[in-house]
Amino acid sequence: MEEYNKSFKYWKTQEVEEVFGVEPDDDSHKIKDWLQASCDISADDQKQLNFLRQRLINKVAYWNEAAIKFYFIGPLMNLIDYDTDKYNSFLEQKLSLKLTEEITISGNVDFLVATGKQIPRTPLFTLHEYKPEPNTSIDPMGQLLISMVAAQKENQAKGHNYPLYGTYVVGRLWFFVVLDGNKYSKSLAYDATQEDLSSIFCILQKVNQYISEELSQND
Repeated sequence: MEEYNKSFKYWKTQEVEEVFGVEPDDDSHKIKDWLQASCDISADDQKQLNFLRQRLINKVAYWNEAAIKFYFIGPLMNLIDYDTDKYNSFLEQKLSLKLTEEITISGNVDFLVATGKQIPRTPLFTLHEYKPEPNTSIDPMGQLLISMVAAQKENQAKGHNYPLYGTYVVGRLWFFVVLDGNKYSKSLAYDATQEDLSSIFCILQKVNQYISEELSQND
């Protein structure tokens, strides 16, 4: 286990599978339902989406990670609005996961939706942002998956077995992931410089419905 004593940032997908017993599920109805999300986009929101898409087209090749967060992802997530009286969005939140009595791993989640007002309590959706294309040393899917497993274990310790929804971003490409029990499923890439941006918006919007439904079952 000593080899896994490292930040979430350095975990590979295969390592998460081997250590925590999670398996890919290519036939998950949850990911299929999520990706089929549709929504009514107001004229104002559509105007903003068009602006963001054009800005991404013009600048994504030059932006660093901070720039893509500030100029594109942040404004897009503000259009979605995950802040309610039952749950809220949080930035740069630390999650930890105990591997053994001696080893606890941890890492920061760029964007987290969880119950709580000031302090996140029950994680429900995570998002990681990246600028560069993935390489052999960094696996964005692995980093997202280990953070989702950490969130799942935290929830289970409180008696909750919610499915976890997650997203990671590589430049213009968005990927959506569901972790349900020990099975995870992942979408193909959605290109935010194309008409896919409307689908991305609706998929992200659908998370509000899922969270509300899950929480209402436990009221």
